[in-house]
Amino acid sequence: MPHANVLAHRDIANELGLIGEWLDARGWTHRRLWREDDADSSGDDFPEADALIVLGSLDSVATGHCAVWAPDEMDRIRRWIGEDRPYLGVCFGAQILATTLGGEVQRRSTFYRAVETVPWTGGSSRGPWVLWHEDAITAPGSAEVVSELPHAVIALRSGNAWGVQAHIELDAPALKRLAQAAMGHVLLAHHHKGLIFQQLRCQHAVARQRVPGRQRDFGFKMQRVHIKAIMNQGQLANADLEQARTVSRSVLDSLGGDLAAEGGMTKLSIGGAGIMGRPGIAALLFNCLSQQGINLR
Repeated sequence: MPHANVLAHRDIANELGLIGEWLDARGWTHRRLWREDDADSSGDDFPEADALIVLGSLDSVATGHCAVWAPDEMDRIRRWIGEDRPYLGVCFGAQILATTLGGEVQRRSTFYRAVETVPWTGGSSRGPWVLWHEDAITAPGSAEVVSELPHAVIALRSGNAWGVQAHIELDAPALKRLAQAAMGHVLLAHHHKGLIFQQLRCQHAVARQRVPGRQRDFGFKMQRVHIKAIMNQGQLANADLEQARTVSRSVLDSLGGDLAAEGGMTKLSIGGAGIMGRPGIAALLFNCLSQQGINLR
């Protein structure tokens, strides 16, 4: 009976979904390997299996953003595909394959989210599939490009190793669960000033609901305003700071209170109902800061 290793995170992007159904229909068994448990296996090869399936991650192998644990995973994948063993990488799994084969992954200024049919080699197409990524494969290295959109390589292969940027494992319920899980994680928005004002406008709309007798309503609405983490790294221009003051003052006009503003600072905040019952979120934030070499004072 054929057997597959499945490498994923314990708490996000770990559903086999449609891939699992495909395996079951063809009599495959599989073993779960968790990246969190695998941390002590540095340098070790993957357990013996007929195929290796690598699923997604909120971490990165993009140039300048590579996670500290990723090089070890790339070395293990390199040894696996070096023996021409079957490999399937989905989303992050495709990106780490491209990097292993000498390609390049770049960080986008915004997430790419879509459900679409993608072109395929030979003039055909595949899908529709879910595309949800912040990083994009921009160079395939030694791999053959099988599918490509204007912004990124979507599928590539090298021998028996395949990488697919699209989430071919997701059906509609699994997509909903992935979105809910992602809400509880820390995302750093680098140089994305528009997100700051989107947050302010959202708070402005909610704040106007805070009137006598509506406190319960207000608390419910604030729970829906999910501020994950905002990191502008000092990129907020003076003119933008004035715009932020203007928006904030309009909120205070209706609520009352004082306004203080200072440039050259960065605010990080975590919030949202997705945090409830999910320990370790603060640790994830501080780990992200540590990986970027950011000191706290």
